[in-house]
Amino acid sequence: NDPRSKVDDIVEAIKYDLQALKANPGHKDVRAHLSEMRSKLSVDELIQKGRNFYQQEDLEAALEQWRSALLIDPGNDQAVEYVLRAESLLANLERLRDEPAVSEGAP
Repeated sequence: NDPRSKVDDIVEAIKYDLQALKANPGHKDVRAHLSEMRSKLSVDELIQKGRNFYQQEDLEAALEQWRSALLIDPGNDQAVEYVLRAESLLANLERLRDEPAVSEGAP
């Protein structure tokens, strides 16, 4: 009864429904199920959980929460902004990791 796994299950169901709708956009049962699944999660709660992870410097976990929020509300400006900011930070970190190390006495 782990609440985290329930959220994961709902997010996976939403992803599956979205894929099914790409294949068959008019499928009424899938649309109804998608609506039901989206109603089970709180966008505000997911955004706040993402902010908590972000403050703990866990960018990957924060992104997971904000991306989940966007599965429920794709037009949520706050979640979009947070995802863009975190992706930019991760890209910068990757660039820094890929740069050759500079020795302290090098000119």
